[in-house]
Amino acid sequence: MYWETMPNWFWMIYSGFLAVTFITALIRIGRREKFVMEIFVLVLVLLIPVISILSSATSIRLIEQNEYEFFLSQLQQGALWTIFSVAGYSLILMWWIRLLLEKRVASV
Repeated sequence: MYWETMPNWFWMIYSGFLAVTFITALIRIGRREKFVMEIFVLVLVLLIPVISILSSATSIRLIEQNEYEFFLSQLQQGALWTIFSVAGYSLILMWWIRLLLEKRVASV
C-alpha cells in the first residue's frame, strides 16, 4: 500500500533538528552544565520519535492522510502519544530558547 507522506526536505529538517539537539545536549552534559535538564532532553529526543512511530504504526491511518494530518486527527481524539509528543516538543523548544538566551546574556 502507498500512503501520502511528508516531503523529503521536511524529514531532513526534522532529523537535523533532533540530531543537533542531541549533540548539543551531549556537549552540555560533558561540560557539566545543567546536567538534569540535558538528560531529560536526551531522553525526549530519543523517546518522542520512537513512541510516535510505534503508535502510528499500530493505528489505522487513512491512505490520503500524511503524518501531519494523522497527528492532528489523533490529537483531536485525545490520543496520549500525541499529547506526549506535543508536551515533549514544547519542552525541547523551551530548552532551546533558554539555551540561546543564556548564550546571548553571556556574550553581552
